[in-house]
Amino acid sequence: MNLVFICAQVTEKPREVFTGPNSTAVKCNLLIPPVGNKAPTPIEITMWGKSAERSRELEAGAHVYVHGARLRYDLNERKFSLERGSMTQVSSDQFPIINTVVLSGRCIKDIDTNNPMEYKVTESNLIICNQSLSVSTGRQQADIFNFYAINGVDDKYCPAKLLPTFTRKGTGLTIHARIGTDSWIDRNSKETMTRTKIQMIEMTLAPKDRDQATVSTEKAAAPQVTPSKESLWGETPAATGITGEPVTSSNSHGGLPSLPGQYSPASLGDDPEF
Repeated sequence: MNLVFICAQVTEKPREVFTGPNSTAVKCNLLIPPVGNKAPTPIEITMWGKSAERSRELEAGAHVYVHGARLRYDLNERKFSLERGSMTQVSSDQFPIINTVVLSGRCIKDIDTNNPMEYKVTESNLIICNQSLSVSTGRQQADIFNFYAINGVDDKYCPAKLLPTFTRKGTGLTIHARIGTDSWIDRNSKETMTRTKIQMIEMTLAPKDRDQATVSTEKAAAPQVTPSKESLWGETPAATGITGEPVTSSNSHGGLPSLPGQYSPASLGDDPEF
């Protein structure tokens, strides 16, 4: 799963580009509003078909809502972008600011809590943890997204503690996150530097395979349910002759695909600094 729902501002009029001899797409530069003490996030979206046609008439400065786009990350350029989804103009006075990213994939590393680049507690009593997620893009290809979780030492909900406790290399994970940009002044060049990052808000682990279930769970007695004489559909299950089929490894289509290729810190580049 890879879905993005955001509000943004158009920074320049959308432009049409050729993606093939007889095919075109529309690209549009957007600016995502800052979150908290972050800086605004510039990002480009590419659309095709009817979504592209509807966006051609947008003008610079228009406020838009992007629904169901896909987040991409170029490891070589270290740059985020959006593609597909739909975009519509909204009123900034009547429409709230939305910044939601949902990603599902597999973790590509074990978190070393002794490595301050992956896990640390700051002097201001904040816990910060980094993890990386491989999200399939199809045909044995994937995008790698570095993300982080942060919380106070005494917070009741501590996502930065959950990550090293429950995730390992290969762990299936879905995160609810938001995208933001850090900004600072370089001490040497005195120039403004930025880095766009994904902050995890909530996490959900993928369900375990049936063969990993505990013996006690398999041997637990199923509750005895006396079927009613009539079902909501007018017939009892026995009368229709329809019976349920247990989910086994042979008929289950759930789960997550395996990681494409071999990912290592050397091939993925360094994790982003805190």
